Amino acid sequence: MAKSAPLKVVSDDPAEENSVGLSQVDHIIAKIVERIRFGEYAEGQTLVARLIAKEMNASVVPVREALARLAGEGVVELLQNRSPRVKKLSNKEVLDALEVWEVHAGLIARLAAQKINIRGNRALLKKTRKQIASIKKKKNRSDLFAEVIVMQEALGKIVDNQYIQRVTMSLHTELWTKRLTDAIPDKEWPAYVDDFIEIIDAIDAGNAKAAENAYRRHISNILESAETYLHER
Repeated sequence: MAKSAPLKVVSDDPAEENSVGLSQVDHIIAKIVERIRFGEYAEGQTLVARLIAKEMNASVVPVREALARLAGEGVVELLQNRSPRVKKLSNKEVLDALEVWEVHAGLIARLAAQKINIRGNRALLKKTRKQIASIKKKKNRSDLFAEVIVMQEALGKIVDNQYIQRVTMSLHTELWTKRLTDAIPDKEWPAYVDDFIEIIDAIDAGNAKAAENAYRRHISNILESAETYLHER
């Protein structure tokens, strides 16, 4: 993965903590989440604020604030007398997230289908569909995980609703989607991938009801079997 772009340098003087811009903290949060998404930070990995600050050419102060905020969102764990670490979700937490995502993803799919004919929106999904179809043959789980996140981002752009985007970000699908794609049994792989193609095709056709039903059915099917195959790993 290419190294993240340097951030604006901020003084390490604690007295300047109140002067740290919120936008910089948001930027650091986005970079940390991006590194989780691309596998640079794995579940349970220690996050040393001083090293992150050095890598991002930033002060330790906004990095610590970013880590604290991510802890509040359930992405990072703050440990007593130890550096924070990327949270390792329990199987129950993954299933809990899926229950929420079933409703939220269905809404996103429905709204995306309603807006697919707006200029440029259809192109956002065209490449993703092709990539997912190719991944089905290769059975590359890491690639599928990455492409599903790309699909979610594309749907967010199509929907263009700031409240939906905030909820999507707070759910941090990059944490538990990888767990699912890694754990899906080989026998369920074709159907698992085909679900995403069906979702995209329904959105592309502008069929809002079919798109919502396809995404919700996909998550519902996972919920029925995920508890078993997550525990088997």
